[in-house]
Amino acid sequence: MKRCPQCNRVESDDALVFCRADGTALVSDSSPPDREAGTAGPGTASESSEIETSILPHTTDAAISHSTAPTTVLPPQPTVTTGRLAKPKRRRTAIAILIIAVAVVVIGAGLYKLFNRSQPQKAISFASAKLQRLTTSGKASDAGISPDGKYVAHVKTDAGQQSLWLRQVAIPSDTQIVPPSQQNYYGITFSKDGDYIYYALGETNNPAHTLYQVPVLGRASRKVIENVTSPVSLSPDGTRLAFTRFNAPRGETALVVANADGTGERPVAVRKLPNNFSTGGPSWSPDGKRLASGVTNYDPGAGRAAATVVEVQVEGGAERPITSHTWPPALGQVAWLADGSGLALIALESGTSSNQIWHVSYPDGEVRKITNDLNNYSQLSLTADSSALVTVQTEGEMNLWVAPQADASRAKQISSGRYDGAQGLSWMPSGRIVYTSRESGLTDIRSMEPDGKNQQQLTAHARSNYMPWATQDGRYIVFTSTRTQSTRSIWRMDTDGGNLKRLTEGPGDIYPQSSPDGRWVVYTSTRSGSSRVWKVSIDG
Repeated sequence: MKRCPQCNRVESDDALVFCRADGTALVSDSSPPDREAGTAGPGTASESSEIETSILPHTTDAAISHSTAPTTVLPPQPTVTTGRLAKPKRRRTAIAILIIAVAVVVIGAGLYKLFNRSQPQKAISFASAKLQRLTTSGKASDAGISPDGKYVAHVKTDAGQQSLWLRQVAIPSDTQIVPPSQQNYYGITFSKDGDYIYYALGETNNPAHTLYQVPVLGRASRKVIENVTSPVSLSPDGTRLAFTRFNAPRGETALVVANADGTGERPVAVRKLPNNFSTGGPSWSPDGKRLASGVTNYDPGAGRAAATVVEVQVEGGAERPITSHTWPPALGQVAWLADGSGLALIALESGTSSNQIWHVSYPDGEVRKITNDLNNYSQLSLTADSSALVTVQTEGEMNLWVAPQADASRAKQISSGRYDGAQGLSWMPSGRIVYTSRESGLTDIRSMEPDGKNQQQLTAHARSNYMPWATQDGRYIVFTSTRTQSTRSIWRMDTDGGNLKRLTEGPGDIYPQSSPDGRWVVYTSTRSGSSRVWKVSIDG
């Protein structure tokens, strides 16, 4: 949970929130919608939620979800599955580790007034905003706000199915406008007149979605365009839409423009992999002449990729960087401000595991963070005047548990931290457990006894360190780190965190594991342009 510094209100760490920075006291309510793409594993436990209406400030209970698998969308770094944990062959087989996510999963579609009208370049701190929570159960995910700010459309996930709902902000109530199905939603966009909602629907793990349009008041949806891989953006006059499309056979991504009814489709610009346009989607400039989009650029000389923001001319497709600032791949959604003075976007902060909301001024390209916390943000949608936005905020807690003889009924919790084990854990021959944690704010590696005692932090102040693997001879821990120029490479350290040694140069080296004799480290890398298995000597 978190406490509002202004009103002293305790907020659930997993809520759809609506906030306003003008100091107006707003009605707060809690309802049981759903969370993003997390899938609960066997033995998914219950969720507790409550519905209340009150005037801020107020204190409410947090909704807590227990499951045997993470129920939140974690930062975009590979995670370790329980399948790997089920076979601790280097240790006695009487004990197995289970990761149990105790998620205070806030999904927060929160309305924030971001920019001071007298100083449009200056972002207003989230710390000064008052929040109106819209959901608390962790069942809401993708969200979009109507041009007038009166409605929020969001996705609910329940029992493996997703559905689209509409919430009237002033009168807390949810209305289902698209019934549940087993397909996944990606991108919620209101039409400029606020009468329709565009949404993309597709299968799990398939980037190609189909774009639909549905009236705000419900009724049947109409198919608009196939093979859409991003949220859509409407032109200022509402007559055209733009989106990103991935063409796997050709190995390219494209910015595509079409009429609002799906006709007249044409590509504006094309990028060949490994360079690409972000699946976060483009945003139409207020004058209707340009599209802003996140892009990933691969530098063969440096052996690494970086993301930035570009503008593309709708007529002609000429591309120009908006800022010289770069982020780790890949950027999320980008949105122009109504007055053209800048953009809001979602990007991963270098050296961390958290997507934050950023502001890029235009045309000078200066960058500053709008949010600066340990939460994770995805999706953003602005009102027509850019006075407020809705975003999905996710904050979770993952703990480690030990089950004697793999008997889950006797499992005991041995840690209590931020995303403990979410990005790797391993048994050590000594019986200790090495695991990742975000307790410090960054992703670091720690170790502890099987009963949770004698915890020791092994890495610190060195960007992200994850996917630890203890060698069977008990000498080393190998892991992936971004401590050098944000490039993911394989490192080795002693079991107490000392004698660090870099084993590979990157740029995309992950999932290290040692051979049984301890002489080699096998890992996955994208250094050749595609994901392949490589090995390196334990001595580098």
